[in-house]
Amino acid sequence: MKIASSHRINEVKSLEVHVAYGCNLNCRSCAHCSPLEPEDFINIDKCVNHLQILAKHLRIKILRLLGGEPLLNENIVSILEMVKQARIADKIYIATNGLFLKRMPNKFFELIDGLEISIYKYSEYFQKEMINFIRHKFKNTHKQAFFYKFYYFREPFFTSENQERSLVQQIYDTCVYSKLWQCFNYHQGHFFKCPQAFSLEKNIFGYENYKENGIKITDNNQLGEKLLAYINSTNPLSACKYCCGAAGLKIEIEQVKRESWKEYIKHNVNDALDFEFLVKLKENMDIDLETIRETVCIN
Repeated sequence: MKIASSHRINEVKSLEVHVAYGCNLNCRSCAHCSPLEPEDFINIDKCVNHLQILAKHLRIKILRLLGGEPLLNENIVSILEMVKQARIADKIYIATNGLFLKRMPNKFFELIDGLEISIYKYSEYFQKEMINFIRHKFKNTHKQAFFYKFYYFREPFFTSENQERSLVQQIYDTCVYSKLWQCFNYHQGHFFKCPQAFSLEKNIFGYENYKENGIKITDNNQLGEKLLAYINSTNPLSACKYCCGAAGLKIEIEQVKRESWKEYIKHNVNDALDFEFLVKLKENMDIDLETIRETVCIN
């Protein structure tokens, strides 16, 4: 998806910020590598400063605060207040697994514009109860909540480098996360095309140069052009050599032990990639990824 060139790039669909790096779940194929992240939280002062610089060049439609699990951050209300006051984005959403939502004070629900709640094989009772709870909280507002009921995941990546350049290119070209959905990410003072661009090399391999997959946020007139060139680039990132994009094999949702999480990562691309689905993505990227069984929208 091309973005028109200008000093200010209009209508970037979303920018994601990890306000908590750890998670209360250990999903077997977490694309954010949360089970490998330390129990740590974002430095919100530095983050807001960087986001204000980005806002000079990007019009961010939705700023999505996530993790890990964002509600693990005890300062989440203060973070929302700071982000709201900075006017960095048109709307602020929280992406969560929903397990801690009932702990949140009323101020939390007043500050957010929307919720995205991923439900991973929880009981039907939990889903109905949570829908009723959010419906009550959002009553007589224009706020939105999306409930995504997942029945499958897809393999996110593998550990042996994919040395077939044409295949790396195909995976990159059909990556709906960066190209169609624009799941752009802020992390450690850098702008990334997707969470895998930093989470994979940083957490799986411990590479210190993972930041080269993104653009350093510096307050100068050249940043806008750098962002534009980066977003529109047809060249895969170094992380793409280990990534399935959106075409990983479908797998069952499973919670695993944190200490053994790495053992579930497939060794090579042939074991992890759904080649038939990759062909479908080449024909039409805007298709069902066949992982979400049901989507419920409130308001």
